[in-house]
Amino acid sequence: MNIKFKLIGSFIGLALLALSIGTVALYDSYSTASLEQTRNHLQVITKLADFDNLTSEKIPDGLIVRKQLFDGSIIDLINPSLINLPPYLSDDTDTIEINEISYVWSSTPLNKNSERIIILSPLVHQDLESFISQYGAEISIFTFIIIWSTLWAALVVNSLISKVNAQKILLESQRQQALDESKAKSLFLAHISHEIRTPLSAVIGYSETLLHSDQPMTERLGFINTIIRNGNHILNLVNDLLDLSKIEANKLEVESININLISLLQDIEKLFHQQCKSKGIEFKIQYHFPLVETIISDPVRLKQILINLCSNAIKFTKSGYIYLDVQKSSDNKLQFMIEDSGIGMTDEQLSRIFSAYTQANSSTTRKFGGTGLGLSLSKHLANMLGGDIDVCSQSGRGSTFTLTINAGDLANSKMINHISEHTNPETMTDTISTHRHLSGKVLLAEDNQDNQNLFSIYLNKCGLEPDIAHNGQQAVEFVLNNDYDLIFMDMQMPIMDGIEATSSLRKKGFSTPIVALTANAMKEDMDQFYGAGCDEFLTKPLKRDKLLATCAKYLTTVDDRVIVEPIVSTILQDEPDLIDIINRFCEKLPEMTKTLHTLHAQGDYDELARQAHDLKGVSGNMGYMEINQLAGRLEFQIANKDNKEISYLLKKLESLQKRIALGLEQERA
Repeated sequence: MNIKFKLIGSFIGLALLALSIGTVALYDSYSTASLEQTRNHLQVITKLADFDNLTSEKIPDGLIVRKQLFDGSIIDLINPSLINLPPYLSDDTDTIEINEISYVWSSTPLNKNSERIIILSPLVHQDLESFISQYGAEISIFTFIIIWSTLWAALVVNSLISKVNAQKILLESQRQQALDESKAKSLFLAHISHEIRTPLSAVIGYSETLLHSDQPMTERLGFINTIIRNGNHILNLVNDLLDLSKIEANKLEVESININLISLLQDIEKLFHQQCKSKGIEFKIQYHFPLVETIISDPVRLKQILINLCSNAIKFTKSGYIYLDVQKSSDNKLQFMIEDSGIGMTDEQLSRIFSAYTQANSSTTRKFGGTGLGLSLSKHLANMLGGDIDVCSQSGRGSTFTLTINAGDLANSKMINHISEHTNPETMTDTISTHRHLSGKVLLAEDNQDNQNLFSIYLNKCGLEPDIAHNGQQAVEFVLNNDYDLIFMDMQMPIMDGIEATSSLRKKGFSTPIVALTANAMKEDMDQFYGAGCDEFLTKPLKRDKLLATCAKYLTTVDDRVIVEPIVSTILQDEPDLIDIINRFCEKLPEMTKTLHTLHAQGDYDELARQAHDLKGVSGNMGYMEINQLAGRLEFQIANKDNKEISYLLKKLESLQKRIALGLEQERA
């Protein structure tokens, strides 16, 4: 408000100053006109008579005439008693006030003796009506100018005041927005702290509990699965934060590759089916045929969006259903609708759900958890995939989120009319078995000892014994002195980092495949890795299947069936007389293996676990530690209900039987 009053005062002052200047100018014009009139009077008097014989009768009414002689004496010709002139008046034209009357006067030389005549004309003697008639036009124009200037100034002031008020409102709005964002981010930090600390507490707590050896197998497996689940939750949270940061920095990029649509949706169904079943919720994918079999998009980002939307639906649905509908909406658009029977939202809540760092309200966060990143991130990703996310909801009656994406050029895509027409492509994890034995010399350059141990365990599973380098410089020295088939190079290490080490090896002419290990997955990081000479990269936290699949890509595969070395009981080495007992066990072993296969096919996990436990004990007593260890692994996987691993171990048990039979033949011979 102070700015407003100052501006008004300034323009009023300017208007008054303009008025004053105009008045002075007008007065000067009036005075000049009066002086000109006096000069005219002087000319009239000069024409009337000689100055020496000038009398009062010859002087026009209202004029004062003074005659100043060469000796300085003064003769005033009219009303001498009223005249109070100074003793000397200059030759310059001027005005003078006599008895409160203003006179304009002029002096003219009378003769060569320095005598002169002085004539004074009173301004007030000029009639006002005459003045107005003479200067009325000027006054009207000046008055118009003053009024127009005042109005213009008022408009300018009003415009400036409006702009100042608008700026003030904008600044206030920005200030409030900044305060709201600051408050939202403060709440977000509190939520993110809770979201990280809660699963981290479970990871630490259950890990410490596993140090005790008195838990039964099923309980230990439950603890392990809890640790994995909470660890994945933290990983997903960190990934969301990094993705949002990339989006805000305009550095997130998406791919455009072929995606088998049905396979992707089946992965989603596998991911959420058991979770919904345990919660008593129906989860169903509804296909609206005909559908294209293959679309062009980013499979990672599309799956990320669908997982976020389905996870949200499960989180806010206590009972009822969650349906995922998919249909082709136009020539190159694909539509996914996620409908739930959950708690729903109000219109006010709907207006904020796509804002980063916020949820529907604070009570939602307290009751259901979460960071408020999922929907904001999903909407950004949907836009990047050429689509959007819309939502409709009613409080207490559920919500429907509609995801639309650009599916690419579908002109030549195969259309299917039933799920049975779907061709399921083999994935990397299907075609590359993690149970294969690989042959080759491997170097692992990693400075973190825990990671060294973990990655070594992964590599040992497929028969590899890596050399360990603790920094880039040591890795270069190892390569200079050894022939390696594959190098895993961490990018951030002391003394010399992985980028410098890789670049140094390439400059020295080494062409050994180098796989970067890194937690930095930004595009500029990848460009830097490839620029240094890396063949590919794996991101941390490292998945065992991806590590082994990468090894299989560069190393030679050795099938387990090739290994046919005989197995001899350790007991027979010390007690050869027990050969009959060992023979009876070996004769029963094929039947025991067949029983295990049958129980697994029937899904009788309780009996299967009991039989595996018995086999573990008996085989150990018989001196066959290979079977003892395999049966222990089998018992663990039965409790974990990992059917794929159970099948593999049962097949391996069959190959061990053949090697045991060869060992018995050697003993008999």
